[in-house]
Amino acid sequence: MLLPLNSRYSPVRLRSTMSRLLLFLLEKGSIGLIRDEHIMKNVWEIHGLKASGPRLWQVVNDLKNKLDRVGVNNNFIMRLEGRGYLINTTFFESIYIRAAWVMLDKFVLESQNTASFKLVKK
Repeated sequence: MLLPLNSRYSPVRLRSTMSRLLLFLLEKGSIGLIRDEHIMKNVWEIHGLKASGPRLWQVVNDLKNKLDRVGVNNNFIMRLEGRGYLINTTFFESIYIRAAWVMLDKFVLESQNTASFKLVKK
């Protein structure tokens, strides 16, 4: 679930695959291009789910719409056609560490655009 830290926005529920996708993109976003195959393997296949390019595209677009509902700029996740995705790191500042995610089961992402939210794993 995305819990806005700004009262202008309402909480947004994410399904488990979409939550894994967001976490994976945040973790890998600073390295540059994240290839489609790498995303599909780590977000779908290792969890016993079948992945495809059209399914990846659909879930990313749904995620972008949900992020927009908590005030995150639509250019936060950018598509390089036929290759993969880039995370526009100018739109966020990572303030969590992996140990905090494991121990506290949550992390916080603060947007430069006053659209702050907390992703809470349910």
